[in-house]
Amino acid sequence: FAHGASAIDSKRVTDLQHQLQQFVARCARLERFKTQAGELEAQLRDQRELEKRAIDAEAKLELTKDQLARASARLEEAALVSSALEKVQGALDEALLEIAASVQEAESRKQQ
Repeated sequence: FAHGASAIDSKRVTDLQHQLQQFVARCARLERFKTQAGELEAQLRDQRELEKRAIDAEAKLELTKDQLARASARLEEAALVSSALEKVQGALDEALLEIAASVQEAESRKQQ
């Protein structure tokens, strides 16, 4: 009977050792999973930061596009004003020439 109990105890010890080995292996896998989860969380944080930077850069690009469009519109307005001023200057030059011619003609008549 004692021999049978010893065999049962020995089998029980072997089973417990096997269960303990499985438990240790599961714990090791769990630690690896925790490490991988931490690494993935860090990668996710980095990716979110990069996405945030990309959104900020895109917003700045839109602002720059808007500024460029406004500057282009002002440039077009300035070109129109410049063209109008050139026309006015031409008209003034013609008027001054006509006035000068009229003054010369009047002086010629006076001298005659």
